[in-house]
Amino acid sequence: MNKVVRPMKTLMCALCVILTATLAFSASLDEVLNDAKDGKLDTMPLIQALLIASNTPSADVSRLTSSTDAKMAQFTSGLTDGPNSKKADTILKNLKASVLKQYYPGSNYKATLEEGKFDPLWGTALLAYVMKKNNVDCSVIETPANYLIAVKDNGTEVLYDIFVGKDPVKPSFEEYLTKSAGLRSSLAFKKLPSFLLSSAQRHDCSRLIAGMLQKRLIQSVSEDNYSDYDAVFKKVNDTFSKVMIDQDKIVETISKKLNICEDPKQAIPLIRIARDTNRKVQVDTKEMNDNAVLASRKCYLAIKGQNDWTTMEKYLNDLKSLVPAEVYTPMAKEGYLKIFNSYWEKKDYSKSEKYAQILCKDLKIEQACPFLIKSQLKQVQDLTQKNKFDDALTLLDKILKQDPKNPDADKLKKYILETQYNSLKDRNDYDGMLAVLNKLRKAYPLDENYRKLSINTFWTWGKTYLDNSQFAEGIRVLTNGYKEFSDYEPLKDLLEASYYNYAINLAKQGNQLKAIEELKKANDRFGDASLQRNDLIADLYLQLSINAAKNGDRSTAMSYTDKGLIYAPGNENLLAQQDNLKRGKDSIEEQAIEFAPWE
Repeated sequence: MNKVVRPMKTLMCALCVILTATLAFSASLDEVLNDAKDGKLDTMPLIQALLIASNTPSADVSRLTSSTDAKMAQFTSGLTDGPNSKKADTILKNLKASVLKQYYPGSNYKATLEEGKFDPLWGTALLAYVMKKNNVDCSVIETPANYLIAVKDNGTEVLYDIFVGKDPVKPSFEEYLTKSAGLRSSLAFKKLPSFLLSSAQRHDCSRLIAGMLQKRLIQSVSEDNYSDYDAVFKKVNDTFSKVMIDQDKIVETISKKLNICEDPKQAIPLIRIARDTNRKVQVDTKEMNDNAVLASRKCYLAIKGQNDWTTMEKYLNDLKSLVPAEVYTPMAKEGYLKIFNSYWEKKDYSKSEKYAQILCKDLKIEQACPFLIKSQLKQVQDLTQKNKFDDALTLLDKILKQDPKNPDADKLKKYILETQYNSLKDRNDYDGMLAVLNKLRKAYPLDENYRKLSINTFWTWGKTYLDNSQFAEGIRVLTNGYKEFSDYEPLKDLLEASYYNYAINLAKQGNQLKAIEELKKANDRFGDASLQRNDLIADLYLQLSINAAKNGDRSTAMSYTDKGLIYAPGNENLLAQQDNLKRGKDSIEEQAIEFAPWE
């Protein structure tokens, strides 16, 4: 049984180790920075942290970290107990013999481990990693020329450089700089800032991680990967103090890229990160800022040369917040003027208005303001021709608010309303015609023609209903007309005749009571002095009386007779009916009632 259990335990332990390693290698940049912010790594190996910081795929992080540990015996060959400096000598000698063979600027860790090509960052990191793995107490110093590793040895500090070796700064730091530069033939030194080695900070790992992130930032700029630059730059500045990264190199990289940039798609994000970097760095950024201005102008000229106004608009919108006003405004004035002219020539007045608005209101070009109104007036004309009268009037009101005394706008308003009126007239849309005429009368109160047209429209509309025996609708229309134009007698006469004939129509349908009700409404409206109307009321009551008598209801018949005599006291037929009812005789013969002619 034990023979079975032991292999299973061994297998489970191996799986645990693999699983633990896999989980560790899945760490994020945030976790690396959080671990390194105090200058030390507490939860992950240095090589793994640097691979993650360099944006290495997680599978490669796992493989390369494992490959490093697998070569540990090779790196520590001949290592014996003794002073830290002796151990450091052995480790550096082994590394130079195995993986630190050829200086290769910008090399990645895979090339270092597998091909022996290294740069100062990966070389120093590997040296520090192997030392710490073998309990050699060391820290990292970044100098203007290179990284140094400080090894503590019995209270003293011994320095190592992966190029120069042990004690690289003897006899002087200046000579070390020269020697280091000679070993790296591709390195061109500028004037170096003042540097005091004795007071320089010693870091466990953060200098190397900051250097790796700086390398990543430079690579992001070179590859136009600006989203990665934004994310990493923010994380770095939130985690470390501003001196942790060589800001000069970042600024120099952005500046060089800006100097050759002529593509607007690259320029805008590049200028944006230049602006954001400028806000956070502690170095002189004049050259970078000058090159950002240069790039903005070159890209503008490139778009202008292609007459690509869609790109021009987007470019100017994106650029506005990124460069100083004295740089942006001249380009914007010329650019938006060209965009405006292109749409004006195409007779796309809604678009040309937009750019005239920008030129006039935003850029304060007074010469553009008349074109703003002209663009809008052209739009009004277009809308009118498309029978979009309401939209045309809305835009026209907007114009008149800006320029109340504009004679063209006033004439155009009259033209729109009259065109709309004629369009509605062709469709016999009387309600719409009256609404438009009402606007015309308000806008031009001295023009008597619009009053006449309004009266005529009420007359024609009401008469159309009456001719089709739609008396209620005709009365409604004519009543509204009479309310507005009560001084127009023919309209009043037609309305009175409408009530009269409506009553006769109701009577012929056998609805004398409703007929009487309508006639009484007319009396209330026009007064009860109309003999014709009162005689008709009396005749309708006579009809009701005759019908009631025929049905044997002589009491009701007498009541109707009495009511009729109130309206026509001398009506011979009502008097005869009243006398017959009192004597018990039959009713008189019913009299025919005729329609009144239309006036």
